[in-house]
Amino acid sequence: MLIPANGDIPHDARVWIFGYASLIWKPGFEYQRRVLGYIKGFSRRFWQTNATHRGTPDKPGRVATLVPDTESTVWGLAYEVIGQKNIRNAMRHLNGREVMCGGYCLMLANFHPEGEAEVTLPVLAYTATEKNQHYSTTSLTELAEQVVAAEGPAGHNVEYVLRIVDFMKEHVGCEHDNHLLELNRLIRTLLEERSLAVTNLIGDGPICDCDKQTVMHHKKCPVNYWALHKKDILKTVSAVNHNKKYIDLSEIFVRTFAAQVTLHNNPRLETSRA
Repeated sequence: MLIPANGDIPHDARVWIFGYASLIWKPGFEYQRRVLGYIKGFSRRFWQTNATHRGTPDKPGRVATLVPDTESTVWGLAYEVIGQKNIRNAMRHLNGREVMCGGYCLMLANFHPEGEAEVTLPVLAYTATEKNQHYSTTSLTELAEQVVAAEGPAGHNVEYVLRIVDFMKEHVGCEHDNHLLELNRLIRTLLEERSLAVTNLIGDGPICDCDKQTVMHHKKCPVNYWALHKKDILKTVSAVNHNKKYIDLSEIFVRTFAAQVTLHNNPRLETSRA
């Protein structure tokens, strides 16, 4: 069951998309503004393996996902995308980048802008669950070993992790993410032991273009993707999709998903457009 977008997205529609990993520094789509903040009830964990962006089939890298955790928060940026064309282009791009090449699925979350206790934005977010074949928990020591050894079309896996660390240090503070803080320490220890310079691993490489050869077995992934629904906004595909066909996120229905929220004129809330 595909959820059609043709004719269903108003020209003045708007959506918010939450980035907590590579979307922080390289969203890859047009947006109006971006806002610093967090979502509650999740932790950021590097429990998704990746062989298309930050690794190879022989040496898969590690990328971040959202893990349910009632006591935690995940900080990142919410991007406001306005207009039918921009929304379709953004969803098409993220469908390839996050779902087809990453094994992620779509979910809806509540985003809390920094310093705005009374404001909550509904955001789209991409997460990888334990039901997809690329999900793999392991120790922080093993994560660090895999990250230091992996490199893919989008760049070295070390760069991926350290850019998230830099974002947290600059805007939030790593004390909000002990998993990330310890992984950063272990990675830097390995780099020093192996005489690898961080500057040689950081680049401006493009996000991997996902063609048929680099798709991470998209059609073999379980039907557990999240989708927006006309009436309830959020439904699980497994609940509404009995014939087991796959959702096309570039054709997602988003008419009713509009964040009509006025943020206060606080320079800490909104960062300049990249």
